[in-house]
Amino acid sequence: MAPVNDRPDAAGDRLPLYLTIGVFVLLLACLPLARMIDSSHDEDRPLYQDMLAMQTMQAQLVANKERPVEVSVSDGETVEVGKNKTFTVSSGVTIEVRVVDHDSFCVSGHNDLGASSPERCSS
Repeated sequence: MAPVNDRPDAAGDRLPLYLTIGVFVLLLACLPLARMIDSSHDEDRPLYQDMLAMQTMQAQLVANKERPVEVSVSDGETVEVGKNKTFTVSSGVTIEVRVVDHDSFCVSGHNDLGASSPERCSS
């Protein structure tokens, strides 16, 4: 059996530990920045949720052999889309629907914070 080497730890032996701790501290320091960026993106969420809801309602009309409804709705307003279906837009959001022909439409929107979405059209 070979003898065990009982030499003291050299400074280089702890380098991986120091690097791991340094990376952990750096990631921990970036956490507030990541939260700030995430919260700024969440401000635009109602715009995209309302656009998706309106696109879905218009697509259901087309699927039921009805014409899309041209509307412009903003800041908490409610409109009727099709038979017995209403749509209420979120506060601070404006949604516009442009009818292209009997079975296609385009939806666009913007909010009070300056965010806007490009026009999204059905095929």
